[in-house]
Amino acid sequence: PRRSGKMIVLETLLKIWSKQKNRCLLFTQSKQMLNILEEFLIENHYSYLKMDGTTAIGSRQELVHRYNTDPS
Repeated sequence: PRRSGKMIVLETLLKIWSKQKNRCLLFTQSKQMLNILEEFLIENHYSYLKMDGTTAIGSRQELVHRYNTDPS
């Protein structure tokens, strides 16, 4: 991921947005890329919520509510 131009741009943007106390949504076309992003976020100590096709339907609304109400 460190050699990917998109990941370098994402890293830069996340640093800026984090300093500004902004949040963002990241969408991927594959679960593999979502897992790569998750590892990146963990390594860089970002808080995040993850939802993919395996997320239980009953949990999805809770995740959306948490994203909308939790400033972290």
